[in-house]
Amino acid sequence: MKKKITIIVPTYNNPHELESTLESIMNFSHLFDLYIIDSSTFYPINFKHKNVLLNSSKWIKPSGVYDAINEGINLCKTSYLMTLNSGDTANTQNLKEAIISDVYNCSQNLDIIIGAQDMVYKNIFYKEIPSLLSIWPHQSVIYKRELHDEFGYFSSNYKIISDQVFFEKIKNIKKLLIKFNNNSLTTYDITGISSIMNRKSLKEYKILNKLRGKNNLKLYLRYYFYKLCDMFQLDFHLFWHSLRAKLKK
Repeated sequence: MKKKITIIVPTYNNPHELESTLESIMNFSHLFDLYIIDSSTFYPINFKHKNVLLNSSKWIKPSGVYDAINEGINLCKTSYLMTLNSGDTANTQNLKEAIISDVYNCSQNLDIIIGAQDMVYKNIFYKEIPSLLSIWPHQSVIYKRELHDEFGYFSSNYKIISDQVFFEKIKNIKKLLIKFNNNSLTTYDITGISSIMNRKSLKEYKILNKLRGKNNLKLYLRYYFYKLCDMFQLDFHLFWHSLRAKLKK
């Protein structure tokens, strides 16, 4: 069977998180090509998926997550692709079914498939269901490789918003056929780099809000709440995501 989708996994010195990511997709590995774009300098001796690393990884000099993803896009030879950061995990059955139904068996020739995403932190759980106007969780977005040929790759000018800047370019193009899937395709690692609120991330999120036509009130609230928690050594994620989970009910 000719494969139609590539999964790109950028990683940097977090072998345990990478192991979780790979564990969540390996039982349907016959459906996709896999590229692990790796800037790591070490792996533990008991790393479970050593053979996968040997067969699927490409080492690059550490240069940022979007350069790593762009390297994976360059390597991609399939019609569709998606990106899972190491630490993010597939909701195995949902993602497998979405790939089969919307990539392999779909007669509509979809350009983009966007799934929901589970947000989990300690005992907190809620579900993010994206829409055309919302942030698209890149871990749950399957899209045509050729879109990068037409609209460019991810910018290396940003550390945390390049995927969203790219999606803002394409989300209102009427010729694109987009499908929203309310099933959660992935679970997001809430403690990743994009969750850190400092002056650099604040600046980038303000740029993104401007592109989306949003004001910065919520952004500043999150920023100063993060600083307050840091000052008093409180768990920002516990408070912030508890609040978000309650608002989702």
